[in-house]
Amino acid sequence: MTNPNTHFASDLFTKVCQGIEQKISILVIGEAGMGMEELAQQIHQSFLKQRQTIIASYKGGRKTFFQNIANQLNIPLTNERDKFLTIEQLQTEINLNLTRQALLIFPHAERLTPSIRFWIEEMIAKGAVIILFALKNLKKDIFLQMVDLE
Repeated sequence: MTNPNTHFASDLFTKVCQGIEQKISILVIGEAGMGMEELAQQIHQSFLKQRQTIIASYKGGRKTFFQNIANQLNIPLTNERDKFLTIEQLQTEINLNLTRQALLIFPHAERLTPSIRFWIEEMIAKGAVIILFALKNLKKDIFLQMVDLE
């Protein structure tokens, strides 16, 4: 039996990849069960060798969220005195280590806090391409600035 979502995912994958190549940040909107997280992983894997690529989901803690991104960039989580970096220090280190060709992918974007969404706006201004995956368009801040695909 064929998966009815396969064509949907293949078509969306192609559109998102074309947007990334054109340096367009995209909001991908899809229903639960449509394979959005798998699509996010597939896009992440596809671009790993071509550009600096990060994937991170917000699961309830800003510090954990930024530590996950720092880990993917091989940024130490502690300072020279072996104390954990603060959220602000993590953001600064991430900003310093992201290249202009960076691709940041955020599944479950509807969970992102306002402060993280504002940080994402800064990353776009720096030249990063952002791909958000969400169940719906929240129609505010960063969500209004992105091309949306359904």
